[in-house]
Amino acid sequence: MSPIQLLIASDYAMTRDGMRALLMRSDDIEIVGESESVADTAAHFEALRPDVAVVEISSPGSKALRSVAAILSVDEGSRVVILTNIDDPTYVRAMLAVGAFGYVLKQSPTEQLILGIHKAAENHRFIDPLLSDGIAELFGKKQTLQTPRLSNREEEVLKGIARGLSSRQLAIRLRLSTKTVETYRSRLYHKLQLHNRAELVNYAIALGILSTD
Repeated sequence: MSPIQLLIASDYAMTRDGMRALLMRSDDIEIVGESESVADTAAHFEALRPDVAVVEISSPGSKALRSVAAILSVDEGSRVVILTNIDDPTYVRAMLAVGAFGYVLKQSPTEQLILGIHKAAENHRFIDPLLSDGIAELFGKKQTLQTPRLSNREEEVLKGIARGLSSRQLAIRLRLSTKTVETYRSRLYHKLQLHNRAELVNYAIALGILSTD
């Protein structure tokens, strides 16, 4: 069986060095490239077409979500494993919602990261066992939000934004002008009293608009 071709990405050289040193111990993983910027990882992924990308995320927020969504937009077969110290279950759900296949905590043994890489390569999702209780509790809750009613078009725009589509991509998909999509975007943030895309992703999950499957 051919080794899993892996791209590693982190904004920090020391983190990349650490990942490389640890993962090179595994005979069935071949590191084919490195990205020095998480935001630029999509371009590296497109050029190298690895089986899996391990992306180190140091802080939560919409920027990281957009970066991961961009990697996954390269190809339907793109597989991303998140390596992070962020143990907030809602952020885990947000990453899964945009399409990440694995989520591993830095405090876990290296074996968990290797297992996550293998699972992703096999087209299976993997969540760090240290997160299991929080994830189970969050997924088990029935969210009962008192929310403003959204039109069908507003739901389409909400779902598109949450999945990482740009205003231009949404405009093409929905056959609207970019300006109209921007208007819907501003209206949604105001109507739902949200402040950034990470909040919007979690909101979409809570409403059942965006699946984590």
